Amino acid sequence: MCLLTLLTVCNVPDQLQVMEKEAEKEADLVFLPGSNKVMLTLQHALVRVVIQDSFEILRASLMFTNAFPDCSLTVEFVKDALVRSALNHAPGARYIYHRLLYKDNYLSKLIPVVSRMNIHDCSI
Repeated sequence: MCLLTLLTVCNVPDQLQVMEKEAEKEADLVFLPGSNKVMLTLQHALVRVVIQDSFEILRASLMFTNAFPDCSLTVEFVKDALVRSALNHAPGARYIYHRLLYKDNYLSKLIPVVSRMNIHDCSI
């Protein structure tokens, strides 16, 4: 039996689509009920790990680049830490990585979890 026939018979393309949708859903942020605030402990495991690992990357940026960054540099440090952390967890975190780069709203919801700064306090 041909492998292509076997894959088609076993509905592998359908299963792959389901897996892709589940992976994309894992990147969704979970909010407190009745609020638009993101809480670390409520997040999906992969989002939580990306956020937690970004703390160490942010700490290194503060130690080796600028210990007292201004508002806009702080936002850049946090964004860089989150993006690097998502890259460190590739390919599983590819949807998180994509959203961090291309969806400002996603990033603006995560910045207060990592830093006391708010994206609206200063421009990027």
